[in-house]
Amino acid sequence: MSTDTELDATGVVERLLGEPPLLTMTQAAEITGAKSPATPTRHALRGAKDQNGQTVRLEHIRSGARLLTTKQAITRFLAKLSAPASDSPAPASPAKASREAARAHSELGALLAAG
Repeated sequence: MSTDTELDATGVVERLLGEPPLLTMTQAAEITGAKSPATPTRHALRGAKDQNGQTVRLEHIRSGARLLTTKQAITRFLAKLSAPASDSPAPASPAKASREAARAHSELGALLAAG
């Protein structure tokens, strides 16, 4: 039984393998002008925030201990980071949503108790 994550990973692998050549993180750093391969590695593993506060990750595949990406994946990553901010607010983090729900619950309780 496969999960959505497995299907997403398979899709990324198929896409990247169809976009040769595969690049190491050192080569990705050279293309983007990053000072270190740690930068594209961080973008692949942790991502970077776009203008709406959403995390965008560099598409990559793992081959043994190496992370590999493509020039097209770098282009998509940079385009997503460079896209203008939307007018709609970014979704609340789970912690913030939980705090807001708790506050609304206590306000509702106070209104019901007063009525």
